[in-house]
Formats: sequence, structure tokens, C-alpha cells
Amino acid sequence: MKTDFPKDTHPEDAVKAIYRQNLTSDEIIYRDVKEVFSALTQKTEEGRQKNFLGRYKSQLVLDWQMLMRIYEKDFLFLAEYGKIV
Repeated sequence: MKTDFPKDTHPEDAVKAIYRQNLTSDEIIYRDVKEVFSALTQKTEEGRQKNFLGRYKSQLVLDWQMLMRIYEKDFLFLAEYGKIV
């Protein structure tokens, strides 16, 4: 999956662009989640904003970060890669 949306795209528009690529929830894997999260934090102004504690301000970015952490907890992403291979 390729997340090439323009810089300073609104985060919700960026996620909608990903779903326009006809991905279903069964087809989204850890690699896709990580790619979306990094694209949101690097290519959107709202995704770069953090509060004084270092947490992201955008709820959308926080949700994608939580999803990524769920995969990383107990190394679930390694099991998923093993299933793919």
C-alpha cells in the first residue's frame, strides 16, 4: 500500500484516501498501519502538533498510534508476518 498524499493534507482526508484504494479491514496489516501513522505524522500539519507532554493532539493520529501499539504489544506483528510468509 502506498500513502502518497500531498503535504499538509487534513488527516481525515488522508485516511479516506487510503480506504478509497478498496482495502477492507481484513487486508490491512501492521505494515499498512505503520505506514499510515508515519504519513499522518510527517505529511499533515495536524499530525505534527503535540501538546506540552509530547502526546499528539489529533484524536485520529492517537487512534492510529493506539492501533499500531496493539500490533506491537506481545509482538503480534511478527506472527502476522509469519502468516504471510
